[in-house]
Amino acid sequence: MKANSSLVLGSLFCVTTLVFTTTAQAWERGARGDRAYGTRDRAGTYQTQRGGSGTFNQSTTRSLGNTERSSTWTNSQGGTGSHRATNTWDKSTGTGTHDSSTTYTNGKTSSSQGDWTKTGTGSASYSGTHTSVNGQTTDVSKSVANSNGIKTIDSTYTNTTTGKSSTVDKTISVIR
Repeated sequence: MKANSSLVLGSLFCVTTLVFTTTAQAWERGARGDRAYGTRDRAGTYQTQRGGSGTFNQSTTRSLGNTERSSTWTNSQGGTGSHRATNTWDKSTGTGTHDSSTTYTNGKTSSSQGDWTKTGTGSASYSGTHTSVNGQTTDVSKSVANSNGIKTIDSTYTNTTTGKSSTVDKTISVIR
């Protein structure tokens, strides 16, 4: 069961990675106007589905082809954690990178890194790895397509320690 938990946890962080990375890709020049560049700071409170709560601070800095995000949080018991992510995108080559790390309130860490490649109009592929808090590595591959307001994301996660694999296929309708 622990191996499956690690795979699921790794999958969740990889999905988060995808959201951050695809969002970074959308922030190319003109995609969101002048608001796309510069630093945006946010702070507030959070509550989890399991009844946890706390406060957070987040800073996101965007420039042409680059997004850097750092977050810190403090839970209701006083434990602190942090997350850092850097995403790059080179429009001329159709390639990008993702690199992130998270330190949890218990002191354990996880990380992910990978590369994006544009495969056509509105589509890209991702290949990378996620290292879980227990040190197990999960290979991640994704295929993303966006056509007529419908985004499809096909993902495969393979734990290199256990050899177990899972696939996640999503279809998202974009309402504008």
